[in-house]
Formats: sequence, C-alpha cells, structure tokens
Amino acid sequence: MNPLVKRYLVGLVITTAAVMALSPQPKITLTKTGASDDGWLVPKIAPDPGNAAAALSDLLQSRLWGAAPERPNLVDDKASRWRIAGITGRPAERYVIVQFGDERIVQLKAGDKFPDGTPILAVREGGVCLLLSSKRRLLPIEGQMPPITW
Repeated sequence: MNPLVKRYLVGLVITTAAVMALSPQPKITLTKTGASDDGWLVPKIAPDPGNAAAALSDLLQSRLWGAAPERPNLVDDKASRWRIAGITGRPAERYVIVQFGDERIVQLKAGDKFPDGTPILAVREGGVCLLLSSKRRLLPIEGQMPPITW
C-alpha cells in the first residue's frame, strides 16, 4: 500500500476517534404531554424495570393513540389453568374435552366457548376450528389417539 494513503487512513482514524471522544454526550429530555388538539398524545409512564407487568398494564391503560382503553376480559380464576385433553364423539356430534387445573373435565361442542372466551366454530377429527381476531383458525390436535367413537 502506498505510504501516503496509509498515513492518510491512520490520520483519519485518529481524528475520528478524537472527535468522538471529545464530543459532548447528548442530553435526553422527556417530551411534554401534548394537548388534545395537538394530534399526538404521549403518556407519562414512569418506567420500572423491576415490574414489567405493571408497566405493561399502565401502557395498556394509557390513551396512547387517542382512543379509550379496552377493558380487560373478565376471566374466571378457576379457568385460568386449562388444557385441551382431546376430542370425542361421533362424526356428526364431536366434543372437545377440556381439563382444568383442579382436575375438572368439561365437554364443549361447536357453538360453545373455551374458558378464555374463544368461540368454537367446529370440532373436527384432527382439531378444533376457532374464531380468533374475526378469522377462522384450525387448532390441530396432533399426537393424540384417534377420537373415541361411541
């Protein structure tokens, strides 16, 4: 490599490092909450790195985009721990078996709702058809025995 080019590159690296080291650090300032006619509303939420759930709850309750906050779905405490245990029934009338954490078992059919409020559209041999975000979704139940037919 040409010695002049080498000196130029070394000088450029040294100058860049000196400018970066001697430049003042930027100061971070909080944005003021705007009035309702400003268009953007920036909520004042004190970040608490130790409690992420509270920070998320505060953010969900804020009026970040100008709309009213949605009310959380009221879910039964007993329904908080449940799982789909399997599918049973005849092809014309199939049921989803839901098992709760306290060992209760419930049979649900098309038209019913899961404990979290998700509607069941259809129960098939290989899975359950659900309505999620206004779209039909198939939840496959793989790795289970074939449905019990009576």
